[in-house]
Amino acid sequence: CAMHLELIEGQIWRQHNSTEIYIDRELIERGVSPKDIILGFRSPSVRKRIAAAMED
Repeated sequence: CAMHLELIEGQIWRQHNSTEIYIDRELIERGVSPKDIILGFRSPSVRKRIAAAMED
């Protein structure tokens, strides 16, 4: 599969994307909050650091 997204508890989990589409950017441009886009392919500790960096 070229792209794998899941909707889990109201958040979009990006599990895989091997396309040239920047799906995160597309979703944000369409009104999805960056806090509702989870990088599921990253470990929980990396996701925490990314979330903290986004808050700065």
